[in-house]
Amino acid sequence: MSYITAFVVLDRSEQEYPVNCLRTDVQVNDRVIITSPDNQARLGRINRLEFHNWNCRWTIRCRASEADRGNGRVSIDPSVPIKSGPAEIFDVPRHLAATGWRRRSLAARKFKVGYTLANSSHVCHILVRTNGFNVAFSEGGVTRAEMEKPLSISDGTSHVSHSLNESGINLIAHMIDFADAFRADAADLERFLVPIGSSAKKKPLIEKEDASMQDIYDAISGGSGGAAYLGDGGYLTGGGWFND
Repeated sequence: MSYITAFVVLDRSEQEYPVNCLRTDVQVNDRVIITSPDNQARLGRINRLEFHNWNCRWTIRCRASEADRGNGRVSIDPSVPIKSGPAEIFDVPRHLAATGWRRRSLAARKFKVGYTLANSSHVCHILVRTNGFNVAFSEGGVTRAEMEKPLSISDGTSHVSHSLNESGINLIAHMIDFADAFRADAADLERFLVPIGSSAKKKPLIEKEDASMQDIYDAISGGSGGAAYLGDGGYLTGGGWFND
């Protein structure tokens, strides 16, 4: 599953396909290699990047330029990352833990984890849901006794709920930027109290259309279960990359 959705136009095709994207350093028009769970692959070009929080079958493995070509073979070094930058929801609590926010016990099981931090004028609570965040502010500080209580969604005097679904921006990066700004007493709290995203998840067109659209992903793999054609004379098999 991927928060960022890349719409990729495959080589020798005019159709774009939604794929998972865990790389925040790729851009529109980048040529990329996309792979499936069964190790099939294709070459394509990113046509657009959006934030749908979909679970696509195919995932961007790397830029085409990051694959080595030599002696008639194409390979991807294991050091080439499939993920880069803030692209997953738990990148936020990892960042909070690393920058001085204090982890709290939780009053409700709907939340995965919660953190609190007080700056010179306010206290902020961030609770992480499966598909979003709840943020609460209040003026003043927080006592030791309060920190020892389970963190509740009702804590604080100002509240906002953000959702990964249809966020329009990289909400993961937005939350990290906010956390750093709050810690530095530089956060524009009013701006961060504007809800982002939607509680409803938009479905991919492929899931809305009739059964004839199901051949979209079959077209990516060739439907054979064998070596997948990459374009430019390249194939991928279970044993690795090679050129025809």
